[in-house]
Amino acid sequence: MDRFQETVDRAMAEKYLHSQGAALYEEGRFDEAIELFKKAITLDEHAYTQCHLGLSFLAKHDLDRALAALGKAIDLSPSTARYYHERSTVWRLRGDKGRADEDYHAALRIDPYYGFREKIRAGAGILQAADPAGHLPEGHGHTSCIVPCPSYCCHFGGEPVVHGVFIGPWKLRALRSFFREEGLREEAFLGRLPFRRVKEHTRLIPPNFVVKEGGQDVVFYPKRARRRLRKGPLKDLPRGRDYGELAWITEEARACVFLDKGRCTIHDLGDEPALPACKEFFCLTGLVFLTLTRLGLVSRADIEARGMAELNRSAVEILLVLADAPVTEAGLLLGRERISAIIGGAGGSAPTVARPCTKET
Repeated sequence: MDRFQETVDRAMAEKYLHSQGAALYEEGRFDEAIELFKKAITLDEHAYTQCHLGLSFLAKHDLDRALAALGKAIDLSPSTARYYHERSTVWRLRGDKGRADEDYHAALRIDPYYGFREKIRAGAGILQAADPAGHLPEGHGHTSCIVPCPSYCCHFGGEPVVHGVFIGPWKLRALRSFFREEGLREEAFLGRLPFRRVKEHTRLIPPNFVVKEGGQDVVFYPKRARRRLRKGPLKDLPRGRDYGELAWITEEARACVFLDKGRCTIHDLGDEPALPACKEFFCLTGLVFLTLTRLGLVSRADIEARGMAELNRSAVEILLVLADAPVTEAGLLLGRERISAIIGGAGGSAPTVARPCTKET
C-alpha cells in the first residue's frame, strides 16, 4: 500500500471513529463515546473531535477534562465561536463567572448571531416547511446553487471520498465516454479507493457505489485540483443548515477537479443530477435563498446583486424573523413583508432586524 493510500485509509478510519462516537454521544453512552473520540484523535487530531470529547466529559460532570479538551479545540481552531461558547458553559458550572463571560463574549465577537443559534435553527425549519416541494427550483440548470459564492461546497480539506463524495457506475460510464471523446486521461480526474470489508468502508460507503474492476472492488471519486481556497474567501464562509461550522472547508481546502468557473462540468452526465453528496448539500445561506426563490419572495437578480457577506447576514436575519412570526395568517404576512424589506433594503444594503449581543432568552 502506497503512502497516499495509507493517508486516505487513515482519514476514513478517523471519520468512522468520530461518527460512531458522535452516535454514541447522542444515545447518552458517554464512556463509549469518549473512547472512540480518543482513538480518532490518535489518528488525526481535529478541533471538532476535541470539542465532542469535551462535551462528553461535560455530560459526565468531569469539568476539568472538559475544559482541557475544549481548550485544545480552541487552540486548533481559534476562530470558531462554538468552542468558546461551549467552554463558557463549563466555566459557569465551575463557578468562574469571569472566565465564563470572557469566553461567551469571545464567541459573540466571532459571530454576533451565535447566541441565537436555536432560534435560527427554528426559523430554518419553518422555511423548509413552507416550501411544498422542498427541492431545487425548476430550471436550476448546471450550477449547484444560485448564491454567488466561490463554490465553497466544492472545496475539500481532504480527498473527496473521505467527505462522502463517490461516483456511481452510471456516472462513471458517462465519464469514461466523455474522456475518450475529449482525449483525456481518466487518472488525471478520478481517484480509486480499493474497497475492503472493514467497518470504516462498509459503514461509510453505500454498496451501490462499489464497482467491480479487474476482479477487485473499487470506489471511484473525483480528485482535487491544485488550487486552494486560501484565507480571503473564508471570511465570508456560510454556516451549515443547522448553523454548525463547515469544518472541512479551510484555507487548505482544494477544489474538486470538475469545478470550472463556479460550475460542475459533470453535473448532468449519466442522466444523474450532480453527484449524490453534492446534490444533497446546501449551506444555510444557499438553502434560504433557494427556498425563497422557489416561493417567489426573491429573484436571482436580487441575489446576484449582493455579496456573500451580505447574503449570509440577510439569511440569518430572515430566519430570525420567521422564528418570531406568530403562526397565523397575519403573522405570516408580516413575516413576508419583513423578509422583503431585508432583501430589498435601500442602497442594496439589508437592514438589520436583529442585533444579538446578549444571551438567548
